[in-house]
Amino acid sequence: MATGKDGSDAEPWEVRAAISSLMPAQAAAAGQRGRLLQADAGLQAGAQAAIRVHESDAPLNR
Repeated sequence: MATGKDGSDAEPWEVRAAISSLMPAQAAAAGQRGRLLQADAGLQAGAQAAIRVHESDAPLNR
C-alpha cells in the first residue's frame, strides 16, 4: 500500500496526484527516446551509405 506524506496509508487522491505528477516526465522521456532512435537510424543510414561508397570505390583502390 502506498503511504501519504505523513506516513499513513495514502488516500486515493494522493495516489492519483503522484501519478499525474509523473506523467509529464514520462512523456518527455518517451519523446527523448524517440529522438534518440531517430538519430540512431540516421547514423546507421549514413554509415551504410559510406560503406556502399567505399565498396564501389574498392576496384579503384587496387
